[in-house]
Amino acid sequence: MRKRNKEASELYDLLALRILCQAPAECYALIGIVHSLWKPLDGRFKDYIAMPKSNGYQSLHTTVMCEGKPLEIQIRTVDMHNMAEHGIASHWLYKKGSNKDLVEEDKLDIMNRLQALKQASLSDDKSFSELKDELLGDEIYVFTPKGDVKRLRAGATAIDFAYAIHSDIGEKIVGAKADGKIIPLNRPLQNTQIIEIITNPQAHPTEAQLKIVKTTKAHQKIHSWLMTNDPTFSERVNAAATTVTTTSAAASEAAQEPQKKRRPKRGIQPQVISYPDKKVLVQGEKNVLYNLAQCCHPHYPDLIMGYVTRSKGVSIHKADCIIYQRIPNKDERSVQVEWEK
Repeated sequence: MRKRNKEASELYDLLALRILCQAPAECYALIGIVHSLWKPLDGRFKDYIAMPKSNGYQSLHTTVMCEGKPLEIQIRTVDMHNMAEHGIASHWLYKKGSNKDLVEEDKLDIMNRLQALKQASLSDDKSFSELKDELLGDEIYVFTPKGDVKRLRAGATAIDFAYAIHSDIGEKIVGAKADGKIIPLNRPLQNTQIIEIITNPQAHPTEAQLKIVKTTKAHQKIHSWLMTNDPTFSERVNAAATTVTTTSAAASEAAQEPQKKRRPKRGIQPQVISYPDKKVLVQGEKNVLYNLAQCCHPHYPDLIMGYVTRSKGVSIHKADCIIYQRIPNKDERSVQVEWEK
């Protein structure tokens, strides 16, 4: 209740019923009977048989009003129930032990995803935490214009969707449509949307995209491209790593020596840091009116975000700017921005 910010009245599975049958066709026949007996609650029907979860879970879920109280009903076959109760690995061993048939490849999606990620660089706790959230967290199903289904973690964007289709499409994405309407690239996708990706041969991954994406694959592909093709990005990443090491060593030495307050010597002026004069590209275009926000004073090579104002063009903020984070409806008005190379 605390995690999802739910009240007790919003819990629909306090009273639940599970029905086991022999075949998937029976599951759909039973759901028809259930909905004829009790009125289903809008938005509470989920078909995990047609679109299984990544761990292989399959079942039909619905919530109905029964005698004035919400009742959750799950309908699945006996095989689906064994999978749900004992896990995909146990089910695999059970199947292999009983006969020579192998479990179909598409039934082992989570295994396949782990197999593909075994070469991935999980260099810190944050990377591992993101991977764990992706594999174990909530998921959405979105469709290509041809009807192919793509499973993504909740909160994923059109950029994540593009990389899920193919890395080349992810690298060339410049825009996206959801159900025929243009959407910002940083807007989270909704379940069952039909997503169309707009590409440009001249486009390439950016640091702004690295900040936006939610899936491990997209993050790794963009990071790898920037490290290979953007010298300033790789220099800053390497410099940051060196700074962390140096800072740790300095802190260790400082812990062994008494602290002394130092005053600047007379006649020595504090060092003035100058930043390169870099222009901002808006959606990859140069000739777009923009202004650098005075609240956070973004400068190269800060990670930046932009949103369309009513009278001053595109306002450029640091990605971590508190003022920017508090702008109402900023997601609907956000545009992709980056420093000109």
